[in-house]
Amino acid sequence: MANGEVLLTRKLIEAVCELAKYWSGSITVMMEETKEDNDQIDSKKFKLDELPFKLAGGVTTSLKPRGGED
Repeated sequence: MANGEVLLTRKLIEAVCELAKYWSGSITVMMEETKEDNDQIDSKKFKLDELPFKLAGGVTTSLKPRGGED
């Protein structure tokens, strides 16, 4: 999103805040950016500088499950 804002679910924010209670270090959430519409009912705009964690985007590697097909 423009203006330093991101669209995230409140459920994600609550989960990361709960994790932060048990983790003394900094937290970085990694996710891919998408331009697709989101139909999540609890989505909300958040300012990047107000998030209680770092947000890293542009994940380009593809993760494969262990024991999966190559």
